Amino acid sequence: QAGVPYKRPMAMNAMGAEIWKKLVDGWTVQQISEVFIKEYEVSLEEIQEDIIQFQKDLATFGVEFEEYKE
Repeated sequence: QAGVPYKRPMAMNAMGAEIWKKLVDGWTVQQISEVFIKEYEVSLEEIQEDIIQFQKDLATFGVEFEEYKE
């Protein structure tokens, strides 16, 4: 059948959903990181790496944000 090929939905946990909402609202990786550092016991580098990886994962589904484009 003609049309847009099916893409499997991206599964995400609660943290991923929170990052997603903040990215959609225009938050930067730095701003999101500062919030998560206060909520979780992680280093700035670790949370930033996780957020950037999440953005890369989103990009494979065709979702890209201004701050991250490969």
